[in-house]
Amino acid sequence: MAAWIEDAQILAAGRELASAQNSLLLRTRDVETFLGQANLHSCALVAPKGFGKTFILKMKRVLLQNDSYRTLPSGVIVDRPKDRPPVLSQDVVALLEVSATWETIWQVAIAIALIKGHRDDKDGSAHLATLSTHFAETAPLNNILKNPYVEQPFEIVHTILSSSRSHLFAVLNSASMVTAAFARMTKATALFIDNVDEYLEHYISNRMYERSSFSRQYIDVWHAGQIGLLLALRRLNGINPHVKVFASLRKEAYQAAGKTEPSFANLRAFAQELRYTRGDIETIIRNNVFAEPKSNLADPKTLDRHDKSDAAAAVDAFTGPAARTVSNSGTGKDEPVLSYWLRHATLRPRDAVAIGAELSKIRPADRTREKMRAVINTVAADRVQTIFSEVAPFFDDLVPEIFPRVVSSNVMTREALERAADRYRAEYSEEFGCADPASLHPFCALYAMGLIGVVLEDRDHPGRLVQDFAPLGVAPFGDHHILPMANTYLLHPAFSDYIVSKNVTFLPQVNRHNVIGDGLEWRPEENVRFVAVGDIASYRAKVMASVGAASTFEAFWQGVLTDHAADLDLVEAKNGDSLALADRSPARLLTAVKAIGTSLRHSTYRLDMRFGAHCGHWALTYDADGVAHANINPIVGTAARLEACAAPGTTLVTDDFLSLATLDEGQRDRLGLVPAEPEHLSVPDRLDGGAVDIAKPGEPAEAVTIWAMPA
Repeated sequence: MAAWIEDAQILAAGRELASAQNSLLLRTRDVETFLGQANLHSCALVAPKGFGKTFILKMKRVLLQNDSYRTLPSGVIVDRPKDRPPVLSQDVVALLEVSATWETIWQVAIAIALIKGHRDDKDGSAHLATLSTHFAETAPLNNILKNPYVEQPFEIVHTILSSSRSHLFAVLNSASMVTAAFARMTKATALFIDNVDEYLEHYISNRMYERSSFSRQYIDVWHAGQIGLLLALRRLNGINPHVKVFASLRKEAYQAAGKTEPSFANLRAFAQELRYTRGDIETIIRNNVFAEPKSNLADPKTLDRHDKSDAAAAVDAFTGPAARTVSNSGTGKDEPVLSYWLRHATLRPRDAVAIGAELSKIRPADRTREKMRAVINTVAADRVQTIFSEVAPFFDDLVPEIFPRVVSSNVMTREALERAADRYRAEYSEEFGCADPASLHPFCALYAMGLIGVVLEDRDHPGRLVQDFAPLGVAPFGDHHILPMANTYLLHPAFSDYIVSKNVTFLPQVNRHNVIGDGLEWRPEENVRFVAVGDIASYRAKVMASVGAASTFEAFWQGVLTDHAADLDLVEAKNGDSLALADRSPARLLTAVKAIGTSLRHSTYRLDMRFGAHCGHWALTYDADGVAHANINPIVGTAARLEACAAPGTTLVTDDFLSLATLDEGQRDRLGLVPAEPEHLSVPDRLDGGAVDIAKPGEPAEAVTIWAMPA
């Protein structure tokens, strides 16, 4: 089975679907609920575009046709539109803005499709003959009933819409006779309808700032056509429980039904929403890697060394050792390709798969860090452009081309965001002559699309800040004032890629202190940095003097730093045994120091580290490649001289560090911080009243009050 399938329309055969089910289908709880057989009833599968509705609907067909159900339509897996919808007159458009009109049209279409689907059976043939006689003089029902090429729901709907207004009324007035025949069909049957949204999208202008009031009516038609199907699905389920109707429904229409339909609470029982988590997207990526031929994996042996559930190992096999990490454009720090991939995709499976499809086109031998990052950035930008095109009809005055001109950074304060909104309104007004630019809410639109997020406090961990992006489809499209009040706003990495593709001067303005991504911790950009400088005791004797240890230690050491210090602001390892760490969070820094020391002590190398920790104003500079470097600063010298006084296995911490750290008593206890004693120092005679002299020989005394943190 081919990997990285973006559009399930190419899966046209049951054999292909069965193969895809084993390799590509992710059975989340939502998917299992829809595919399951318990309490089987008609149901609409609800999600935004790009969530795999067609794939799952087709899988439902395959399961039911293997379970003694008559499945319709015949010849194809699901019924989908074959033609563009007909041109409508103004008076017909007015009728089709109402979901009740569509409910009746869909009832008639589904009922006739069922009866025609059973015309080879005695009951179906009898009902078809009765209806044909009854409607012999009623157009267009007479033509629909007699025409052998009009038998699927979309064909019937299309024929009805192509008729005159008087004929449309004739159909609406005849519905009770058709549904009465539908009610008498007793064979277990399932009917599948897909892509109603795409059929009706032909009525919608993609440039909403140019649309007329008449074209706005078509937005209502788009919503009503899908809501009407859901209403019909529910009503027909009550009329004939032997017949099950399964359909796909765009989330935007479902949200509109929540606002306009009095019976929406009842409709919810006939809808199954699709949602995906970051972990789900990881699994989808993993499944696709396993669907790749081994010849297209850069390091296939990795799969043999790891559990098949390990998404990171699968991506390592896909990328190869040369491209397992990429450099973050903002912070300059390396991160795993899988993490970078996930951050630059949305929670739409199609976006993550689109990235994989392009990465897969790179020859395995050519998959370098630079190429992987460039492809991810390019595809992410393209996907944002696609999202804009898909959702544009639902937002008044959305002009994506303006954003690269008015957004100056991927991190904005409330004031900066309001300035950007004002600039957007001014440019829009100048270009399109908007009479009331104050009514524009461009960042509300971005929030609904999941392209702008906020920093908020983690409810499960008070005092911890996290980044939060609303997934596409959660916030209703077109609503104003939905952007939460916040102090800090963030651009989704994919949206930043889109802006960079339109405005290269944006890249130097990318935030240098935080990696942006949904669910990641947010670190306030404070001036104070907490620093720890350390070295490994007996390194030369235990490592360099041993041939075996010398050959294996470097890989082990890098693994320790990756496991325990990767999230710190700065990690610099030098000369094999020296280490400098810096971060804005004192607790995070000391936790990393303690974990590194513990890992070394309990390793086969049996090594101890000693650290000195201090704080102060810390400045970072970035080279042309975006890699962070520390400026020479007195804070480092103080920490280094304090480290030279520490006994192996001990971290000495200045009183200034603890004063600015504002650690509570519980945190100090968990870290093991205690007043320094002579046994904590390699030079115990320098300890005097809780202070130690860290001055170099021959220099004036420099007493620093210290605390100790044993390993």
